[in-house]
Amino acid sequence: MTLSPVIIPSEIQTREFDAKLLLACFLAESGVDVYVGARHEIHANIHHLPPSIYVAKDFRDSSVQIFNIMSLLGHRIVAWDEEGLITHKPELYYRRRVAEKAISKVQEFYAWGENNKALIENAPGFPATNIHTTGNPRGDLLRPEFKDFYADTIERLQARYGNFILINSNFGFVNHKVRSLKVSTGASNSSNGHGGGAEIDQFLRHRESMLGTFIDLLPDIAQRFPENTIIIRPHPSENHSLWKTTAAKIKNIEVIHEGSVLPWLLAAGTMIHNGCTTGLEAFLLGRPAISFEPKDVHPGGENLPNFLSSRAQSQQELFALISQCLETNQPLPQTDAQWKEISRFIGATNGPFASEQIAQHIRDLSERDCNAHASSPMSRFSGKLLSRLRKMEKDLSYMWPGHKSGKAYNIHRYPGLKLGEVQSRVASFAKITGKFGALSVEHCREHIFLVASRNGKKL
Repeated sequence: MTLSPVIIPSEIQTREFDAKLLLACFLAESGVDVYVGARHEIHANIHHLPPSIYVAKDFRDSSVQIFNIMSLLGHRIVAWDEEGLITHKPELYYRRRVAEKAISKVQEFYAWGENNKALIENAPGFPATNIHTTGNPRGDLLRPEFKDFYADTIERLQARYGNFILINSNFGFVNHKVRSLKVSTGASNSSNGHGGGAEIDQFLRHRESMLGTFIDLLPDIAQRFPENTIIIRPHPSENHSLWKTTAAKIKNIEVIHEGSVLPWLLAAGTMIHNGCTTGLEAFLLGRPAISFEPKDVHPGGENLPNFLSSRAQSQQELFALISQCLETNQPLPQTDAQWKEISRFIGATNGPFASEQIAQHIRDLSERDCNAHASSPMSRFSGKLLSRLRKMEKDLSYMWPGHKSGKAYNIHRYPGLKLGEVQSRVASFAKITGKFGALSVEHCREHIFLVASRNGKKL
């Protein structure tokens, strides 16, 4: 039986690669060949890859061109929204995250939960294709079944830092690594997809205020907990130099962004944030998280990560909660109201894994109409030409310091993995699930791997 291959791109390695590799394993176990790796490298080489089912991580304005090229080359597009779990008001979400010309090409959609499904059903330009409320592969790694996946990393972190305090920042909008992607109040921000208006200005004022509050917090928390290392983990899109400059003269503070955040959450004595997805992740992992929300900061409105965390409105309250967490090493109490709320936002917290469900849907699609969307020779020629022209443009941008497609930012988002590291992770998944023992992993192109249930052919 002929099955279409599947392409699974990863934009931010530390955030999503492990989860996407898990999905690749479930697909390969069912007989589907899967290309998984760096999104920018997959896009640059899309004309070399066989016609496949492409699993998109969004459908923003920035995806319109590559979606058009993929369609000409005979690729079919299914999608979830990588950032669709924690959203703002619908009108702001649609303005930031949905381009009609991109979402119109999506054939199947995999929703994080019922809240995400409702947003997508009403998205402008959505083609009324199938929406499956499956949860997301990133949620699978938060389940108890995968608690040992990061065991070695947790042990190393605790041996190195002891009972450390983790601060997760989430200020990419106002402290972006790429200057052109920073969003400013009172501006149209049309070039980076955010639009203007009162909603975005209110949101940005809150994030600017919270950034200043966290910067001011650092010397005080370091002085209050001198025996504990305080780790600042900036958001993947942030300019880390701001944090490093601030922390440079404080001996028990380090600024580190390495690997997945999950082992850091599991190893930390407690985690502090404001409006960061890690608040939700800590909740599902059963680890203590504290949302710092001073009364004198410009209000940002309610959001799910804060609701799922213990909440401090002053430094005094914050330090008391930190002390409690460090002493007990136990999660703070979770309420029925919190569990009821989270169930609206994320599915597959028990039962079949999200990866398993998505893999089955994609395999069915692959089997059902593997030749239904074959493109004509003229379309393929046009697609290859446009893809090569796009690659030339990106190659020029790659050499441009400070560009969003530049070398520094690509490495920042996706530093890369060696073949042995990917094979080791597949072996860990095999040990945990009792599956995947017969899978092979091969290196195809720069930062792209082929996961298959047999020896795959190199490109």
